[in-house]
Amino acid sequence: MDNNFNYNNFENYNNDLNGGASNNKIYAVACLICGIFSLVCCCLGWISAIVGVVAIVLFILDRYFNKKSNGLAIAGLVCAIITLVLFALSFIFVLLAADALYEFMDSPEFQSMMNEAGIDISDIGRF
Repeated sequence: MDNNFNYNNFENYNNDLNGGASNNKIYAVACLICGIFSLVCCCLGWISAIVGVVAIVLFILDRYFNKKSNGLAIAGLVCAIITLVLFALSFIFVLLAADALYEFMDSPEFQSMMNEAGIDISDIGRF
């Protein structure tokens, strides 16, 4: 009786049952999918930011379980970082635009334009 069991054959058999998928790239592929999705949906605001954060968490999990760098995970991380930077810039832009609009609505030029157009702005109220 042969007591030298070859475990490599068992691992190959197990990978064949899983469709050949390797468990060490699951977080990397998920990170890449979330990173690309967040970058494509960058105009959706909070949704892209949340998916970008999920991509960063998946990158951290990939680095925790796999010590060496994986190109898929790094690509997902880069997409997520670009998304979060674009989200932050657009959020700052919206805040600055809202402030500028509020300042313009308080200006005498705006009030005289509204009076010339026959619009009573006293009914509008303040924010």
